This record gives sequence, C-alpha cells and structure tokens, in this order.
Amino acid sequence: MIEFLEGTLVEKSSTHCVLQSSGVAFFLPVSLSSIEKLPKAGSSVRLFTHLAVREDDLTLYGFASGEERQLFRQLIQVSGIGPKLALTVLSGLQASQLRQAVQDGDIRRLSSISGIGKKTAERMVLELRDRFAKEPGLFDPALPPEAKPQEDAVQALMALGFKEADARKRVSRGAKSAPSASVEELVRQALSS
Repeated sequence: MIEFLEGTLVEKSSTHCVLQSSGVAFFLPVSLSSIEKLPKAGSSVRLFTHLAVREDDLTLYGFASGEERQLFRQLIQVSGIGPKLALTVLSGLQASQLRQAVQDGDIRRLSSISGIGKKTAERMVLELRDRFAKEPGLFDPALPPEAKPQEDAVQALMALGFKEADARKRVSRGAKSAPSASVEELVRQALSS
C-alpha cells in the first residue's frame, strides 16, 4: 500500500523513529539494524514500509532496505510470528546471519533471540528454509555480482531435478572455463557435461 516514505528524520530511538514527510509526522517501529543505518536527526531519509492491519490497529513499520522489509514479510508468514516479534528477530540477528541460521537449521541460535522458543525456531527453519533457497543471495550483501549468474544457474538446474551438490559442481566447472558466462550459457554447459 505505502512502498516507502521520504522526508526528514525527526527522532530515532532503539525501537522506533519519527519521519516527517509533507507536513505529516509518521511514527515507525524499526529494527535495531535499521536504526544503526539511519543518519542523525534532521537528515533526509527514505524508509521502506510495511502496513500491518489488525482488527483494532494499523501500524506502519519502517526498514532501511527493501531486503530487510522482504525478510520481515517472510517472517510474519511463519505461524506464531507477528509483526512485533518479526521486528525483534531482525533486531537480534543481521539479515545474512538469520538466513544462515535458518539454512543451517541452527535452532539454538534462533531460540537465543528474545521471544523465540525452541518450537518457534523449529517452525522458522521448517517454513523459511525453502523460501530462502529460492532466493539465493537476496539477503547476503557479501555475494559478489559475478556469483549471481552462477547462483541462478544452480537454481535452474535444481528446478530441473538435479541435486544441489551436483548442480553446484557442474556450474562451477562451467564458470571456470567461461567466467563471464550468462545463466543460459552456464545451464547449457552443465547439461552437456
């Protein structure tokens, strides 16, 4: 509904910020990682938003990046995790750390976040692991740009029925022989080998 807000940062604390835009001040709950990325009060800023609608409440949440908002939206789809708990999760771990913990099935690390018990951590792993696998590199800013076609090629091969380890080995061989190959070329090479 509201993609983002641009305006002047009026105030920020550990749990929220106030953004003034076109004469209206918006109170936005935000994660600690977003707070750390915000400039000082009085600066111009753009925050991506998510409007959570409940029977008796409308809350507009703010995020420093579109990737963090996407992760928030995936978290609130897990049964037992609402918007406030999702924000707590994003405050407890960086996006790439959270993604890694889910992919590794690291229940202990996930349940160390305030408000997340063992059962909720297990549900997070169960419900989010496949979603994260479909979006490789989305929450990992350390992934170099040249690795993106390789990751896309691996995902394409997995969609064709290859096991992940075999797909990665084939794509890696193709990338060594042609480092700047496109996704299509990498898939073709993998299929022919």
